[in-house]
Amino acid sequence: MFERITITETENADPNRPLDVGLILESMLFYKKTIVMISTQKSFFQLLHELGDRNLLKLIESETLELMFNESYTAIKSDPDSNNRIYHNIVTFSNNSLTKESELQKACVKYTGREGRGRRLSNVLADKTKSFKHQRNFDQISKEVFLDKKYIQKTYRMILENHVPGQKDLDNTIFEVESQKNGFCINTTLNFDKLNNKIALLGKEKIILQPANILANILEIENDVYRTSYNTSELVSHSTKNNLLSLRLQYFMEKLKNNNQAKENLLKHISLNFRTVREEYNLKKIDVNKIVAAILHSNKFKNWLNSKDNDENILNAYLSEISKIDNFSTLPNKSIRWIIFTLTGIAFETFLPTGIGTTLTLTSGVLDTFFLEKLISGWRPNQFVNTYLTSAIKK
Repeated sequence: MFERITITETENADPNRPLDVGLILESMLFYKKTIVMISTQKSFFQLLHELGDRNLLKLIESETLELMFNESYTAIKSDPDSNNRIYHNIVTFSNNSLTKESELQKACVKYTGREGRGRRLSNVLADKTKSFKHQRNFDQISKEVFLDKKYIQKTYRMILENHVPGQKDLDNTIFEVESQKNGFCINTTLNFDKLNNKIALLGKEKIILQPANILANILEIENDVYRTSYNTSELVSHSTKNNLLSLRLQYFMEKLKNNNQAKENLLKHISLNFRTVREEYNLKKIDVNKIVAAILHSNKFKNWLNSKDNDENILNAYLSEISKIDNFSTLPNKSIRWIIFTLTGIAFETFLPTGIGTTLTLTSGVLDTFFLEKLISGWRPNQFVNTYLTSAIKK
């Protein structure tokens, strides 16, 4: 539970849309490793600008955050044939002018305001930023997804609902993908002129919907799935792909849903008026230095979270953990000290009869209550919450 999470920068999104730093911070608080996929210098600059270079490097060096730069991209290429029928194909390509080094250098020079210092910082970050590239079989995997009629039937409606909400007549429409020699062709009853007029009236986004847009959105979903399974390619073996992928996605979505609910319940327990780290940060109600300090001290807390089963109620487990009462904790501090150091003294006198044991027993007063609580009680999740998390989320 809460092992790793991948956050992708949407390839087809509005280029002016900022990276969701609030979501990244929230993920780093709960997940042992947060992987952020980046495609442009704008996202590098935003991380530097909002977190600061020292905080960013600390998070990377602590292996809490991993930056991964996209070295390859995917798109839908649409071409007409001699009869003016449009065919669509999946293409994978690289942009030699957009490299990890060049984008980092631009971002770092802009961040520091100095050419030399920016180059030095970009060199450090380039060594710590990994690269991602699509494998040759990605096109074939995605093609099979496009030919799944039931999946396409559900997906295109969801995509249209996102762009033009409240459409009641989608149930009677058709959007089918057919594989031909020249590529994919679309058989549809959708009225794209009507849909685009509704988008224009809503005024929310500048987009002109076409069949290629829907295919690009579906391809984008496959990109996200592919990236998250980048190191577990055995899940897409040909003989068992359908069942295993279905099982994996079902498990992943259920786990994500449970984890999000667990985060919200725990944060609500800490502060009733608190929304989420993501929302509070985006509303500028969280100090970035305090939240980074909490993240850097969260390893034991995340190990505790990760030890819980997927269906376990995290808030109940947390309350149960912090309400445990050791037999020692009911004794006065003086009694505890006397017991600990008398036993220590006896042990020393047994094996090293030099009088050291008597001295240890007599000097029990030099230890403070904090040390004794650590020695007797051990680590509990409320120590992280009370010491770091509470101060980070409360102003």
